[in-house]
Amino acid sequence: MGQAVFNSASDWARYIPNALAGVQLLQAHFLAHKFERHSHAEFSIGVTHSGVQSYRARGSLHHSQPGQIVAFNPEVAHDGMAGHDSGFGYQMVYVPQEVVVDWCKDYFADRALRYVNQPKIDDVICAQHLQSAFLAMAQSQESLRAQSLLASSVIHLLSRHGSTGAVQSLHSETPPWIAQVQDYIQAHYTQDITADELAHIAGVSRIHLNRVFTQATGSPPHAYLNTLRIRHAQQRLSAGDSAANVASDCGFADQSHMIRRFKGSLGITPKQWQKIHTT
Repeated sequence: MGQAVFNSASDWARYIPNALAGVQLLQAHFLAHKFERHSHAEFSIGVTHSGVQSYRARGSLHHSQPGQIVAFNPEVAHDGMAGHDSGFGYQMVYVPQEVVVDWCKDYFADRALRYVNQPKIDDVICAQHLQSAFLAMAQSQESLRAQSLLASSVIHLLSRHGSTGAVQSLHSETPPWIAQVQDYIQAHYTQDITADELAHIAGVSRIHLNRVFTQATGSPPHAYLNTLRIRHAQQRLSAGDSAANVASDCGFADQSHMIRRFKGSLGITPKQWQKIHTT
């Protein structure tokens, strides 16, 4: 099963990287740690268990309390911090979009993928279903039960609080250069990209670029770049590559730079991530 990583007396995280095939479970408590703005390729769905979990997503500040659900569609940028002096404890699963696609095809008559409508959901029944699934996922020899519970709990959540074709952008009208800038960052994430380069591609000023890109994607260009670097670093570290090589090859200035950005987004260091995902 997963390993607990203690960063301080009050901050810890336990990752179970293969709680189910392709699905990762996180159990954690944070007080001092603050998450930088980042996003995940997967659906991120969790339940707050203690304290107050505060985060910015979809243009608003949210405060999740015990029994409330935190839910992010793929690529929705968010941060995270304690909203109370006792910190916050929570569990969260990261479910690949293709897995949710299969579940939706099996359940919904129109077979269409659903997205969650809000990043904070107050629904006691849905939260209880998710908590039952999380408990089963953390148990040895319970994969069959855990898979059934997780699929049914996510479908229940999407049927009550989801819709098809959810707009990921915070703006209904997204200029075409947003995709061009994203493509450029994806192709050159190992390089030291400048605001001038991106502004030239977009054909707008640097200030306008930053403002509209943030409105459209939920994160500024530098946070989008950081997320890409971290995702590539995760893949390389999970494959057993050395931290020094990963830092150099994924666009970080050095290992210290990678450690800061990695921990800011995931709550643990690259070394801790690698140990969990290679043992």
